[in-house]
Amino acid sequence: MVIAIASIGGEISPHFGHSEGCMVYRLADQELIVKEFINNPLAQIKQGLFRQNHSKDNCSCRFFAEFLLHEIQFDVLVTGHIGGTASHLLSRRGVEVIA
Repeated sequence: MVIAIASIGGEISPHFGHSEGCMVYRLADQELIVKEFINNPLAQIKQGLFRQNHSKDNCSCRFFAEFLLHEIQFDVLVTGHIGGTASHLLSRRGVEVIA
């Protein structure tokens, strides 16, 4: 099982798309076998496109979800909040979203 936890400053991020990235835990036989951090490439954009023009089609959550799906295969995502489009995208790919 692979669990991704969206984080900011070592805490669960209140908003998935604005997180610094995801801490990824790979578990086998109830033991942690790998722990890694995957940076959110959009975290660098502090006053950019996603913060000024937030809409359903222009959502940092959706873009970060697509990035993660491209980079890793995971089973569960834990975050404070996630946009509906990103949540549906992840669910359709078999990822359980806990928000």
